[in-house]
Order: sequence, then structure tokens, then C-alpha cells
Amino acid sequence: MFENLFLSLGDTGVGLFLAGSTASFAAVESLHLLGLALLGGAALVTDLTVLRVVFRRADPARIAAALFPLLLIGLSIMVVSGVLLVSAGPLKYWLNPLFGPKLLALLFAVVAQFLLYPVILKWNVQKSTNLSKVIAAASILIWITVAVIGRWVGLI
Repeated sequence: MFENLFLSLGDTGVGLFLAGSTASFAAVESLHLLGLALLGGAALVTDLTVLRVVFRRADPARIAAALFPLLLIGLSIMVVSGVLLVSAGPLKYWLNPLFGPKLLALLFAVVAQFLLYPVILKWNVQKSTNLSKVIAAASILIWITVAVIGRWVGLI
């Protein structure tokens, strides 16, 4: 069932258009990378603030709150453009052995950033606890994993 839904993306008007237009596909891919830069930049600054690498005197919870809209915008751009990219060649992505791990890493990153992080920041960061630092370091590693695997997905 999921496979049929996934593969049916290629039969949509957008999927057929993007599959036939190298320039349009490249434009959507560029948007995808722009979303990654926005999301990754905001996440990285938040994580590095928690780790006290940057903005050492700033309240990490305030930095996280200020950057949260950019995280949402970046994630939205990535999700929409990602679905569009898949629609241009769903079989390529369905059969790609790295696509599943990329989505799994993305799920972990989103859970860490959007569900766990606000709670940890509110409760622990003012005291610079080790737990918040471990989650910040893990967040950086997970987002790097998403980016690296995502790049490899495009090459295979």
C-alpha cells in the first residue's frame, strides 16, 4: 500500500513535469538545499549555543526560541521540495538503499529538535546540564548524518 502511494507520486502532473524538465528539477533541488541551509544553520547555532561554543553569555532558550521560526521554515521547504524531488523519480528513491536510512535519520533529527529540545532547553539549559549538552551534540551529529546521507541518495 505505501509502495503504491509512493510510486503514484510519479504519475502526478508535477511529477511528470519535473521528470521531463532538468531545469525545473534543478530549481527544486536548489530550494531543497536552501531549506537544508536554513534549517541546518538555525539548528547548528542553537546547538552550539547550548554547548557554549557561540553566544556564551546568551540564554540558549532565548536563542532557540528566536531561531525556531527559521527551523520551521527550513523544514517546510525541505519537506515540500523533497516530495517534489521524489515525485520526479519515485522508483529511483524507492529502490535506493540509502533513502530509508535518510528518512529515519530525518525523523530522529526532527524528534530531537522539535519535541525533546524545547523541553530540555526550558528545564535544563539555564543550569548548563550535561543532558542538554549531550542532546545538542547528538543533534549536530544527526543533522550532519541527514545531510551526508541525503547527498549520497542523490548520487546513487
